[in-house]
Amino acid sequence: MTEEEWFATDDLHAMCRHLGFRPHTRKLRLVLIAAMRRHKIKDRRCVWAIESAVLSGTHPARNAEFADLLREIAGNPFRPVPFSSAWRTDTAVSLARGMYELRDFGAMPILADALQDAGCDSDDILSHCRDAKQTHVRGCWVVDLVLGKT
Repeated sequence: MTEEEWFATDDLHAMCRHLGFRPHTRKLRLVLIAAMRRHKIKDRRCVWAIESAVLSGTHPARNAEFADLLREIAGNPFRPVPFSSAWRTDTAVSLARGMYELRDFGAMPILADALQDAGCDSDDILSHCRDAKQTHVRGCWVVDLVLGKT
């Protein structure tokens, strides 16, 4: 898969295969749970069924919504963003933890300011945080970087 294909595809199976995801991968599970929350599905057994279908390449492996969520959570695997531990200030970590726990990402632009104040000069990170069109979910690649999650 090329970088261009990564941003154009809705083939979640191909994206997961490219990332090397296996069953019960945290980031894939976060994608599926985010989709369930959007559609107000409460039965968690759906996560396992969809995860199995995605990883095996069967229905519903093609889904633009899931692909967008995976891009939000995985970021751009073709351009990994180095993250300095110096950017993990108390303010940045507190903001990221609050958004992660409450699933309320309204403070993303404030997180960008906190990271910039800490010396972050990564256009990828700062623009992701400040993108008003971006829908953020638990597992957002920037929030995970700040919290040290993988």
